[in-house]
Amino acid sequence: MASSTCAVLVYFMFSSFTLNPHMKQGYMAANARYVLGGCEYIILFFAVFFILFFHAALIRMRSHEFALFRVLGMTPVQVWRTVFVESIVTGLVAIVAGIALGALFLKLFLMAMGALLNLPVSIPFALPEQSILLTVSLFGAVFVLEGLITAARTALHTPKSLMLADKARQRADKASWWLVALGVAAIAVAYYLAVAQSLNIIVNFFPIIGLTALGTYLLFTQISVKVLNALRKRPLHGVALLVIARFAHRVKDNALVLTVVTLLSATVLSGMGAVFGMKSVLHQNSTQVDPFPVMLIQPQAGTFPLTPDDVKRQLSESGTPVSGQVTFPVATASVEEVGRAGSQPVHITVVSASTFERVRQHLMDAEPETRSFLKVAPPAPDSGRANFFVNYPLVVQKPVFPTGEIRVLEAPKMSFHVNGQYDARIMNEQTGKISDFVLEVSDADYAKLSKSLPETSKYQITGFDVPDWKHSLVATSALQNRLNEVQKPFLTARVHVDEEVTQTLSTMIFAGFFVSVLFLMACATALYFRLQWQMAADKRQFSSLLRIGMQDQEVLGTLTRELLLLFFAPVVVGLVHSTVAMVDFSHLIAVKGNPWPVFAVVAGIYIALTALYFALARIRYARQVLS
Repeated sequence: MASSTCAVLVYFMFSSFTLNPHMKQGYMAANARYVLGGCEYIILFFAVFFILFFHAALIRMRSHEFALFRVLGMTPVQVWRTVFVESIVTGLVAIVAGIALGALFLKLFLMAMGALLNLPVSIPFALPEQSILLTVSLFGAVFVLEGLITAARTALHTPKSLMLADKARQRADKASWWLVALGVAAIAVAYYLAVAQSLNIIVNFFPIIGLTALGTYLLFTQISVKVLNALRKRPLHGVALLVIARFAHRVKDNALVLTVVTLLSATVLSGMGAVFGMKSVLHQNSTQVDPFPVMLIQPQAGTFPLTPDDVKRQLSESGTPVSGQVTFPVATASVEEVGRAGSQPVHITVVSASTFERVRQHLMDAEPETRSFLKVAPPAPDSGRANFFVNYPLVVQKPVFPTGEIRVLEAPKMSFHVNGQYDARIMNEQTGKISDFVLEVSDADYAKLSKSLPETSKYQITGFDVPDWKHSLVATSALQNRLNEVQKPFLTARVHVDEEVTQTLSTMIFAGFFVSVLFLMACATALYFRLQWQMAADKRQFSSLLRIGMQDQEVLGTLTRELLLLFFAPVVVGLVHSTVAMVDFSHLIAVKGNPWPVFAVVAGIYIALTALYFALARIRYARQVLS
């Protein structure tokens, strides 16, 4: 009931936040709102799984009680009614308590979100009716559905099957080599799709999840049986042999719990590792995405509301003065590949070789962090040749122009041989008319091409060096307010991208923290039910062993080893799964960086929490067994 209440509480607070009328008016970035909306569905999915799985485990622990009811004359319909009513009552209490606690702590939640997202004003308190209706209707449906399923499963059991539920598997399990091979193949294919087919993650996501779940279950039901049986044939110390033998008899009983805990652990590790890793990587690569703290693009045709002097004046008045600047011309054009049928025109930005080198040197002098991706540059192209630069090589892995021969559509007589495709950036990331694809040509070819292009295809770019760029948000926002929607992309600032990314990732971290807490609670609950389910049998077994001479310390040693396997086998397998997921993540991110140190910290914290829970559970369980 407490866990269900927690799930309702978290969902209600998240939905109240995203449905807050003030948030809909634009207090935060749209991406951040989408992240929170996505977390609502994750929490709802988790709640369905949590309630179904753990209520079924709770009913299984009470199988003797229902067997006694049946023997005393209770009919299957009465059993069904009893379990269903219990489910509904539990659901009503969880929903009411969750909404009440959510309303109580909502203001604190809004204050925390406002501080985390660095919002300009505090978020007014509001209890949206839609949030209450959504919470009641969705969780009400979950509890009704769960009650129907669990009640039906319980009512269909005979008194004998209920009474002997904990004795159904009292012999060592046998494994099939075919299922062992299937388990290994499922995990191998899942890992291959994750590592070798990273760019197709949208298509492969659900197959990877399904294959990983299947392979993990078979790992614990088949592969582990083979390993345990092999160990039993080796000469072992008495306590070690006892541990192996007891685990071999309980493999399939433990398999579902171990699989669930493994997948939940992998989800927590992968999710938090990816979010913190992305934040670290983007921090490492902010200058690669936007090498200029502020950049102004002025069309050559017509007039433009801003000049470089306007930008310098505004930045200076806001306390973030400009320390230097560089101005250079560029032109836009469309090119198509020669000799390749069906090739689509590609929009590019053309710069001269001397301009490219001048801007490159300026950036390396003004922004030392840009040297990592600008210090090595290809030789300047000769006449009739060009260097082609893509700014996200991990996304654009294949050559854009495989044949290497291109011609300019606006100047049909001009064609170039592409020397190679490189990764470098001398302009801020663009979403407007200026393309992120840059074609470097010789000075003579640029002058000739420039004469062939209309004035509407020519621009002058000014990049500003702002040492204190992190505090330039007020100035750059004021400058952008002087532009209309069409003109806004012509003024780019690193601080704007940093602000939006920070909001989105901070929201993901905050939301991921809540989801991770729920998943950790699920892991703890799964292990708790597993221990409670086997406690009666353990008390009987160890009581017999103590009577024939086994010492208390040997009992404690046996329990410690068993609990170590039960607690840390899922963590080890989950770490392997999440490590592969992080390899997949490192292939997907479009900028260079090292997310592994952050992932190592996340994994360390998770292992430490598991160790703490293990220590507490070991002390309590040993006392209960030996009492």
